[in-house]
Amino acid sequence: MKILSLETSTTQGSIAIWQGRQFLFSKNFPQPRGRAGALLQILEQAIKMFGSADCIAIGTGPGSYNGIRAAIAVAEGLRLAWKASVLGIPSLLAVPSPAQRYAVVGDARGNSFFFGAVINEHLEDLRLFSAAEFRRRLETWQGPIYAAAPLPEFPHLILQAPTAEKLATLAATQTHTTKMPTPLYLKPPHITQPARAFIN
Repeated sequence: MKILSLETSTTQGSIAIWQGRQFLFSKNFPQPRGRAGALLQILEQAIKMFGSADCIAIGTGPGSYNGIRAAIAVAEGLRLAWKASVLGIPSLLAVPSPAQRYAVVGDARGNSFFFGAVINEHLEDLRLFSAAEFRRRLETWQGPIYAAAPLPEFPHLILQAPTAEKLATLAATQTHTTKMPTPLYLKPPHITQPARAFIN
């Protein structure tokens, strides 16, 4: 089975193609917030080199709303064109770590942080914490703690973004489906209402 994996939940995006227990293609790229141009350019390059895939694996976050939605939209188009299966995997599981037990954290904005506990490649717990609660959680955790971007208030974290390579190896051992995955949201969507027009 050939697997195309897309990991776009952070500012460090990546694409990989896995087949026969080896990588045919793997590339990381900077992904500034709100921009999906690099994803499309590198994906086009990968497809020209290695063709279609049997399965498309997507990192579902938590993380960049725009990045995750872009990957899902691309995967939906490819799924229809290739008649491929798809698989959504929480991006926290795609952090490469030699440890069987680790945590992945990040800024959830609004003076809150997320903390996800990963044990034996399973997401055992994912919660939002206030800054004070988050600090206490870090102090009590036994094991490595990773973050995709620096958190200035917490300088001792290990900087490591999730990768498409890890995502592909996880997908190779899981059941695939034709149902499109959805992003892993930690907060309800925030909708800004349009300004009301004033009528004289």
